[in-house]
Amino acid sequence: ASGMGEAMGAVADDVSAMYWNPAGLGFIKDMQVMTAHHQLYSDISECYHNFIGVVTPLKGINGAIGAGIIHLDQGINPIMKEYDGMGSLEQTGEFRSRDIVAIVSYGQGLNKNIAFGAAMKYIDSKLYVDHDGHALAVDVGVLARDVPRKGLNIGLSLANYGNKIYYQNKSQAATLPLTLRFGIGYRINDEF
Repeated sequence: ASGMGEAMGAVADDVSAMYWNPAGLGFIKDMQVMTAHHQLYSDISECYHNFIGVVTPLKGINGAIGAGIIHLDQGINPIMKEYDGMGSLEQTGEFRSRDIVAIVSYGQGLNKNIAFGAAMKYIDSKLYVDHDGHALAVDVGVLARDVPRKGLNIGLSLANYGNKIYYQNKSQAATLPLTLRFGIGYRINDEF
């Protein structure tokens, strides 16, 4: 999915749609579970990206609901302090940076070709010792399959629309990275 970039927003029709385009959940017909664990950098052994999610279709409705957790662990970092006034540093401790995102998502099929979806995200970020940030955000999307021809998908989603996040001082609050994804995908057959 990461290698496909924005195009994944047009073909996400499994649990990963919670992240790429929540409208993809509208096409899910069976319960699905997904887990992922990635070491982000080969030379930094403690920097990981983890995901677990579950999606289940709702009976009597052409839609599905999902929940998931994304965990980004940026490893252990040293706390450095100047000790001689001349720029010399010594390590006085360690801290662990990490981000956790809890997602609840819903996708609804309008018909057999078009679905829309939305996801609510709670973001808990630990930047430094005693520097925790929290934010709420919403993702929305639409996905069209087999339009205007069989195999062609078109997806559009807007991610991270929400409040600002700050770690220590509200006056230094930062806007979440608002992301607009537009993608086109073509399925030649079920395998490619």
